[in-house]
Amino acid sequence: MHTINVWDKLYLPGQKIILFFIAGLLLLAGPAFSQKNSVLKSRENLIDYDQRLLTYGFTLGIHSSSVRLKYDDTFTQSPGPFDTVANVTTPTGVGFSIGFLANLRLLQYLDVRLMPKVGFYQYSVNYQYFPATSPDENFFADFTTVDLPVMLKYKSARRKNFRMFYVGGITPTIDVTGKKQREENEQEGLRLSGDNLSMEIGFGTDIYFPLFKFSPEIRYSHGLVNVLSSRQNDIGQGFSRMGTQSIALYLIFN
Repeated sequence: MHTINVWDKLYLPGQKIILFFIAGLLLLAGPAFSQKNSVLKSRENLIDYDQRLLTYGFTLGIHSSSVRLKYDDTFTQSPGPFDTVANVTTPTGVGFSIGFLANLRLLQYLDVRLMPKVGFYQYSVNYQYFPATSPDENFFADFTTVDLPVMLKYKSARRKNFRMFYVGGITPTIDVTGKKQREENEQEGLRLSGDNLSMEIGFGTDIYFPLFKFSPEIRYSHGLVNVLSSRQNDIGQGFSRMGTQSIALYLIFN
């Protein structure tokens, strides 16, 4: 029996949730930005902020994650255990993260950032069978992790209270999932490892307010590690590798 999954029951794809999340933020932020728009345009806030060697802050994020599949020869064997499989998809799972930020100024337009955070991730694989009337099967794996991104931030020249930036770096991930959830993952059949190493790139905007700097950021993550922990079951034996990928929206306050 499969664990009840809220996102699956609501039929909300990850990309749509992130779009709704962004739209909601824009609607909520609209009045605040309109009230402070004259302030942002008329004067330069936090004039000496970019001269500080070290700054701190916190982050909130929402992400859409999925696995990338590499099939094994077992999957195409005929006759074989996957003869009745018509299609395999990897639906996106939505999660969130919360963490802290430490930003070290290296050069005028270059910083290095440490962003330790706790993240909640969900991965799934969907099997569709012959004949078409056969019910689909969904296999889930949920993880709680500690992520340790180390990022370089390349900034544009500041224009009054705005500047654009690009980020790139690596993120080691440590699995801290509880024992009960690990057992549920095993029962679902999608036996993955929560430990990972990812390469990340993204872009965003620094917005300087009178008392703080707000930096919305969009980032893509590409897993470098094979997270398939076991092929000794009906699900894992059809694949030689599973990698991860995600797209995330971060709201950074510092």
